[in-house]
Amino acid sequence: MSPRSNASRVELVLHDAARKLVQNEDEVRIEDYLCVLAAATGEAAIVTSGAHDIDHRLTGNEVDLSAVPAATIVGVLRDRLVPSVAPVEAFGDLERRYDFVAAHVGQSKWGWVAVSVEAGHTPWMMPIRAAAELRPAVAAIESLLTVGPGGAPAIPRDLVCAGALAAAIEDSAGDLDPSVSVPLALDIVFGMAKMAPLSRAELAG
Repeated sequence: MSPRSNASRVELVLHDAARKLVQNEDEVRIEDYLCVLAAATGEAAIVTSGAHDIDHRLTGNEVDLSAVPAATIVGVLRDRLVPSVAPVEAFGDLERRYDFVAAHVGQSKWGWVAVSVEAGHTPWMMPIRAAAELRPAVAAIESLLTVGPGGAPAIPRDLVCAGALAAAIEDSAGDLDPSVSVPLALDIVFGMAKMAPLSRAELAG
C-alpha cells in the first residue's frame, strides 16, 4: 500500500507520519492507519473552528451530502472519493451520523469514539492519542502551505487532513472496502470533532 500520485506533498508528509505511528515490523493495520488520519482531521476541525460551530467545518451545517460545501471535511472526502473510489451510499445519512455521535457521548471509554462498523474493523489505537501523536506533523505541514492573508495558511489544516484521509482511503481500497473505510473514517472524524483534544501534559503522562 503506497500513496498514489494524486496525493499532494503535504498529504504525503501526513501519510508517512501516520504509517510510522501504526507500523508493526513491515505491517500496517489499515484501520489504525485510517484512524490516525481521521482522528487528526477531527482534531483539526476544532483547531480551525476555534471550537465554535464545528459542524460548519464538518458539513457546512448541511445534512444532504449533495449540498455539503466543497470547502468542508465531508465535502473534500466526497469530491475526492465519489464515484471513482466509493459510492455515495458509503457516506450514509449525515443526519443519522450526527445523531449517532450525540447518542454515544459519554458512553465510550475515555479517549475512544463510538464506531458503527463491525467489531473486526474497530481501531486498536486510541483516537485521542492518535490525534495527539500526529499533531506535530499536522502543525509542521502548515509551513509547507502558501500563506494567505493575515499569515494564515491558504488551505485550512482540517481540509489538508481531510485530503490526506481521502488519499489514504483510496490507497487502501484494494485491501479495505470503502463501504467499511468511509463510515469508519467519518465516525472517527465526527467523534473526535466533539472531543476536547489531549493536552501535551496528558500526552506526556
